Amino acid sequence: MTFNQRKYQWLGKDVNKIYKRYLELENSLVKSSIFDIIAHPDLIRCHSIFPDYDLKPTYAELCKNIKENKMLLEMNTSKGLGVNKEFFNTAKDAQVSFSTGSDAHEVNAVGRKIKEVTQLIGKSRLY
Repeated sequence: MTFNQRKYQWLGKDVNKIYKRYLELENSLVKSSIFDIIAHPDLIRCHSIFPDYDLKPTYAELCKNIKENKMLLEMNTSKGLGVNKEFFNTAKDAQVSFSTGSDAHEVNAVGRKIKEVTQLIGKSRLY
């Protein structure tokens, strides 16, 4: 299942089902204890297509698992200041620790908005 390739791939698909599967796979990844950082955790939102249910409980479960498995949540600045605001606030409430990334696809994007996202996170939770 492809989540972020091209917007047309979403046409005629059950958005709720795709979101549930995406976040189920992310939880599985976190619980595997193989990785240190979960990168682009809400990349599924890149085409501004959203489910019709509240994502906050799902974000809370994912953040709880990230915290329990001592992982970091990446705040990648390639499309703004990391994860969406609701996800970010849920992560902060769960006392998740963060990493930063600029995901530069061109030279002038290296480190873009890293200072701003670092201030948003606060130094106490940045690794």
